[in-house]
Amino acid sequence: ELKARLATGHVLPGYSACNEDFSVLPGAGAIKSSANDLLKFVAAYSGLTASPLTPLMEKAQAEHTLGPGRKRRLVWFGEGPIFEHGGLTFGYKTELAFDKSKRRGVVVLSNCGNSSLAGDCWRPLLDGRWPVPAPTARVDVSSYEKYVGLYETDRQERCVLRRQGERLLFRWLGKPDQRSGPASFDL
Repeated sequence: ELKARLATGHVLPGYSACNEDFSVLPGAGAIKSSANDLLKFVAAYSGLTASPLTPLMEKAQAEHTLGPGRKRRLVWFGEGPIFEHGGLTFGYKTELAFDKSKRRGVVVLSNCGNSSLAGDCWRPLLDGRWPVPAPTARVDVSSYEKYVGLYETDRQERCVLRRQGERLLFRWLGKPDQRSGPASFDL
């Protein structure tokens, strides 16, 4: 039933990705879930609902000594009462966060793996604010042509800018002997 409702993943807005067969490469712990299930998970982790897993969840939230002067939570990022963890697979991106002191949590699901949406909006949502995108300026797309080309850094690392219709796309290539970097990103 869930598979029939799966949103199509995208590598870039408007460019769909092939859905991975997670039985071959079970990324992200092979966890398949829904937004409702993830919200239940956040509610249990943040202490809003009781769970038989509460003792284990408290252990995962605690800081553990990794070495001299180094401590870290087991699976969570963030400081103080803020806990965050995200995931990324080809065509999808997720952020899950909660604030134990405010007893508030958020789950952000995106079906565009190269979008910054999930990473940029969880904190404002957790703070009870609407995530406002950064201001943008209109640009004459004919000016894109002067930026198109292959660029190289002083360390022989390369990137390429290309135009595709009204889009200017950036792709990091790395060093010549390396495999090509991730998919292109809109600029």
